[in-house]
Amino acid sequence: MGQSPQRADRDWLYMQSFQMALEERNFRILDILIDLTQKMVEGELIQLAKIGRIDVTEEDALRLATYKTACLFSGCARLGAVLGGLEGKENRRLLITALRRPCVQLVDDLLDFTASAEQLGKPVLSDLKEGKVTLR
Repeated sequence: MGQSPQRADRDWLYMQSFQMALEERNFRILDILIDLTQKMVEGELIQLAKIGRIDVTEEDALRLATYKTACLFSGCARLGAVLGGLEGKENRRLLITALRRPCVQLVDDLLDFTASAEQLGKPVLSDLKEGKVTLR
């Protein structure tokens, strides 16, 4: 089964960010992108290890939400800070705020069970059908 067109578009854009950082020789941005990629891949590996298992704990779900969602928000905030020239306390404040965003994933998990397909923009119960880790 191939990836969705939206995921392919997102992956292409993500790789374009690496290309641009390389062209600009901006190693701070490359460091952030590499760190973000490592965390997101680790999150994907955790998710794959947990697919279909019923012994998933709240801690597992929160850890996964942190790696897959909060780290993405944090990486984006870090990139914005570098590009905007923010340093010190301003930069740290952005990072702390972004790392508190696993709640976005938790809300998505809840909506998968409670929303209609029209509200959600995708088929409901898709996470459950795919055996993905959620706080069900």
